[in-house]
Amino acid sequence: MKLRQVPACIRAEADQRMIVRQTKAVQRYSEKLDAQAGRWSAAGNPVRARILFVLQNERELCPCDISDILGMSVPGVSQHLKRLKEAGLVQGRRDGVMILYTLSEAGQLLATEIDMVNNPELARR
Repeated sequence: MKLRQVPACIRAEADQRMIVRQTKAVQRYSEKLDAQAGRWSAAGNPVRARILFVLQNERELCPCDISDILGMSVPGVSQHLKRLKEAGLVQGRRDGVMILYTLSEAGQLLATEIDMVNNPELARR
């Protein structure tokens, strides 16, 4: 069976100025774009999205609290918190032997993009 070739692009001509302008913009902001993609990747895991959600609602929690809320082991929660911290979405504050986690500024911005955060009734069910 022979596949039919479809043209990749049907435009009459390329807007070279726009292409050069956007190529430079992508190059200029590539580090920031890569960092944001890393944050989206970290938050894209369902467990980590739930952690962001509960931290948005409660502001500051220890891994034990998150473990109880999500019905997970503390080591499992800690691994997810580590990934969120590496992505710059949460920050930890030591209180004696306990570490309390809060959303970073980037985490707060990302958490507001989660649909459930904008619908507080879902948190009360």
